[in-house]
Amino acid sequence: MPEVERWADKHGFRICLTAARDGRGVPEICPFIVEILRSSRRKKEGAIVPADQWKVTPEQMISVYRIIYGENEWDRLGLTAEANGTMVAKAYRRLAAQIHPDKCPLNGSGEAFKLLTASKDMLLSPKDRLTIK
Repeated sequence: MPEVERWADKHGFRICLTAARDGRGVPEICPFIVEILRSSRRKKEGAIVPADQWKVTPEQMISVYRIIYGENEWDRLGLTAEANGTMVAKAYRRLAAQIHPDKCPLNGSGEAFKLLTASKDMLLSPKDRLTIK
């Protein structure tokens, strides 16, 4: 057992290895993080607000992460290069409703929403779509 795992086990910590480059481990850790956040309290505008009044789902965390760190437009929308315009529009609407900054309190949701919109626009533009690899 590596030293880090022994230390974590000794002190009662949980370990989940993640990789920012390809997202390994992120779906596994997100529900755990959300549960910790929900059980805590969050300060909002100087007042303490119970965590259940600001809801973040594991799906929102995964989507924001995938959009920000996606390698290309297809990856950001969770599609393959064979997807047609209807599939692109449907994926965009689903993700936009999920991560819109008015619905998602995560830091980075605004940036992710802008990237999502730019990716959708590029994939639906016939000229740009031909050059995307």
